[in-house]
Amino acid sequence: MRRQWFTSRLGSAAVAAAAIAAPITLSASGCSTAPRPDLHSSLNPNQLDQMLRLNFETGQSYDEVEANLAALGIDDGDTLRYEREGPRPLILLARLYPERGFWPDTATSSINWVDLSFVFDGGEPPRLDRLLKHEDGFRYFEGGVVNLPARELAENSPRFPGRPGPPVDPLEKTEQVIPPLN
Repeated sequence: MRRQWFTSRLGSAAVAAAAIAAPITLSASGCSTAPRPDLHSSLNPNQLDQMLRLNFETGQSYDEVEANLAALGIDDGDTLRYEREGPRPLILLARLYPERGFWPDTATSSINWVDLSFVFDGGEPPRLDRLLKHEDGFRYFEGGVVNLPARELAENSPRFPGRPGPPVDPLEKTEQVIPPLN
């Protein structure tokens, strides 16, 4: 009788342990296999420029550019549309974070990003005229930002671990990746 009680308790404990371990195993494997963007700021500059030239070309519509960004793993939350304003054309800003995503490891982490400015012509529908990029970043120290980005941000620099706001001027301090249409 005693042996049967011990065996049934042991069996119950094994079932309980398996029930607890299964979701943990599934959630851990789900995290490790989460899709990562193909386009990210961890690429070296030559790889990044090559990937941009392969996926974007002058004359693409706004919708085609958005679709290509989505196919490359860029989330809608990392893009911002700047409407035409005065002499400034329509611009779609896409912010690329490191391959692991925006996630500072500690209160003294550095975060680097690349802003892509897709500049559209004045036509209807708007077509991609040129593509510009700007590499930037900041460093946290004890939860505060210690070096400001090179461009003025539309929002104050956040405390750890906040994301940086978009630039006031998406054309400032950029370099050309895809030249304008002739």
